[in-house]
Amino acid sequence: MSADLSLSPILLVYAGPLAVAAAFFALSFAAAFILPLVSVFAHTVLYRLAERWAP
Repeated sequence: MSADLSLSPILLVYAGPLAVAAAFFALSFAAAFILPLVSVFAHTVLYRLAERWAP
């Protein structure tokens, strides 16, 4: 039982920065890949609408 209690602060020390790094990686992945795809899709839709309503 004492081994579990002495191990838990070590796990907390390593789990905190790992969780922050994982969240940062997920956000950077979204910014690098998903947001440009959404941007291209939105611009394509706007371009088609502008093409349709052009005089």
